[in-house]
Amino acid sequence: MLHTQNRLLNDKEIAHLLCVSRSWVRGQRFKRAHGKPHHFDVEYVPVGTLPRYRLEDVLAWINNLSPANDNRSTVKNGDES
Repeated sequence: MLHTQNRLLNDKEIAHLLCVSRSWVRGQRFKRAHGKPHHFDVEYVPVGTLPRYRLEDVLAWINNLSPANDNRSTVKNGDES
């Protein structure tokens, strides 16, 4: 059985995880490969001709997004409980 940390994700799984389309994931990979501005900055692992992404790399990328987008540390309605 594969450990979760070693799991490789395909474009469809990445799209589902990020709530974007598969074409967005493919477009980001194309832009990155051609030196164009892009947002998804995770290196893929080629499995034959198929691009796959390490789950741990994707999760690290998500965790490194701007703290301004992170609502987990904000207090809602003045409650500190």
